[in-house]
Amino acid sequence: MHGAGMLSDGVLQNQSWQSFAQVMVPKVEGGWLLHKLTQNQPLDFFVLFSSAASLLGSAGQGNHSAANGFLDGLAHYRRSMGYRG
Repeated sequence: MHGAGMLSDGVLQNQSWQSFAQVMVPKVEGGWLLHKLTQNQPLDFFVLFSSAASLLGSAGQGNHSAANGFLDGLAHYRRSMGYRG
């Protein structure tokens, strides 16, 4: 189970790379690391906690939306590769 969460709200044009990465890194690196470490493991489940923010977004949360979008994409990627966990 991957349940990382971090917020650093701000209008996108006012975001620094540091504040953007502060939100992205826990979700993106954490999710990818778990994916890599479990590729050859028999799993009963593989859970990534995302948010509707990846589709709907929210003012000032572009970084949060992008991070959740990555997790959604990772879940679809794993499914397309035949991973059932």
